[in-house]
Amino acid sequence: MNRTNEIISINSISQIPTLEAIRTIPREHTLKLIFEKGVENKRQAVGQNLKTELVGFQVGIHTIEPEINICKLITDKEIDDNQDFFEQCAKDYRQLG
Repeated sequence: MNRTNEIISINSISQIPTLEAIRTIPREHTLKLIFEKGVENKRQAVGQNLKTELVGFQVGIHTIEPEINICKLITDKEIDDNQDFFEQCAKDYRQLG
């Protein structure tokens, strides 16, 4: 699955999307928050808070670049709903070996 990047430049803390807004992004999208000069020192604290608050999301705090990447993970319900597909993928993979 290819994800579409949505990039938001953050010039002030008030520009960070709300948790509710982040939760509505589809799994096919990755949200990239780019912290500009003046607020890049807040990136680590903001990222740790997002990791705590966003259950079911992967929050990656870049160690060098001033950015945070957020994407939605597959849910248990989606796995259950598509169990036959995943089992067939495993069987196909075994056949390839």
